Amino acid sequence: MAMALGWPSGVKKLAGKRPEIYDGPVVRLVKATEEPFAPYQPVILDRYGDMLIEPTDFLRVKRLQSRRKSWETAHQYARILVDILFILETADGGLGIPYWRINDHILQRLRSVLTGPKSIKGRETGNRGIKNATWNTRLSLLLQFLLLCERRGWAKALIGVPDDTRAFQVNLIQADPYPTHELELQEFEPDEVVIPHDDAVEAVEVGLAETVNNPLIAGRNRLIFAVMDENLRRKEAASLPISAIPSRSHLQSLRANAQTTGVLKAVPIRVHGAKTDQERMVPFPLLLVEKLRDFIDYDRPKFRPKKGEKAVFLSFTDGKRLNPQSITNMLGRARQRALMNAAAEGADDIHLADIRRFHGHVLRHRRITDGLAGSLEAGLDPVHAMTDTMASAGMSFQTMLGYLHLSQERRKSVLIKRGTLNQAREDQVMKSLASLQISQLDALTPRKSRRRRRR
Repeated sequence: MAMALGWPSGVKKLAGKRPEIYDGPVVRLVKATEEPFAPYQPVILDRYGDMLIEPTDFLRVKRLQSRRKSWETAHQYARILVDILFILETADGGLGIPYWRINDHILQRLRSVLTGPKSIKGRETGNRGIKNATWNTRLSLLLQFLLLCERRGWAKALIGVPDDTRAFQVNLIQADPYPTHELELQEFEPDEVVIPHDDAVEAVEVGLAETVNNPLIAGRNRLIFAVMDENLRRKEAASLPISAIPSRSHLQSLRANAQTTGVLKAVPIRVHGAKTDQERMVPFPLLLVEKLRDFIDYDRPKFRPKKGEKAVFLSFTDGKRLNPQSITNMLGRARQRALMNAAAEGADDIHLADIRRFHGHVLRHRRITDGLAGSLEAGLDPVHAMTDTMASAGMSFQTMLGYLHLSQERRKSVLIKRGTLNQAREDQVMKSLASLQISQLDALTPRKSRRRRRR
């Protein structure tokens, strides 16, 4: 059945029949040996473990149409689609709604499930409370899936643009290049990204050091946090190669020159863009690059790197480069620890809400904001300030507009105008690393003496 849909012969069929019962549709990665599906291809299984042909074929088509044909991207599509299919599967008292019965009314109900309040009068409702932009992304993917089913002949009169002679259960406003539904065009309050205050970010940093006991992992995690704080996406941080970090002798010459001239310059680091698939130069504080070099030379070998692995940051389990999702999970645990610490210290609701706003991509938001504001305050004309920020961030002008939050009160205007921004950044890195050293000392100190020292 899979081969009839054009699956490459290298994709292995799932072994066995109904090996276990699932609560609903799930995603599984299967190994593939043929391009462009190697090394993994996501498939979607029903509650009995059998492959669902229509949504799995949709993932295959999406991957073939994409420029990079990334299995990670296809896996993200699969997780979004299976979440929607799970809701449909459990609808109508558990009877389920097959995709060919979806109509405008069901889409409205689906939207209420995903974007409605998480609780009413303190009672859990089961609704997700997701942002409007996230809802639009999920709805767009579902509509693309339904449109493929219509074009494949798996459903009739299901989805399309109505006219005088044709009617559809799901009425689109337009079908190309992406289907658009009226539920995407309703007026909502904009989903504004609010950058947490520095105190909240620092609380998460402290929580990050407290979530692990191994000093090697704690040091690695702190450096990942610092690297992401320099305008890198999580996948870019996970894939940062050793070759991008200058040699120790080169860094020593840069430090000596800074001490001689009194001018501390940033170090350009070559980063391979996770979305653009192009390289860009990102300025790093010299101290951070020195710490990265120390990690590479002294700590990274203790992670037992797999032969040929070129990434700076490795998993302590298998010696391979980190999965970007591992970074997300790591930061999520740090946020939870920060919330626990703040609550134990009697923090008010405003500070707790600020910590909840933190996620890994917030670091990129605030660094892009700071970069543009710093260039403007240093006297650079707006056109060059924008182009420089776009080049460093690896994004288009339209995308960058959504990242700018110039009302933040975090800018060190006086330091910037005096030309000492890099010194301020280095001081910030030094402060963060100092907190890391305290946490490492805590991890190596017996509990009784640790309490005595804190008194």
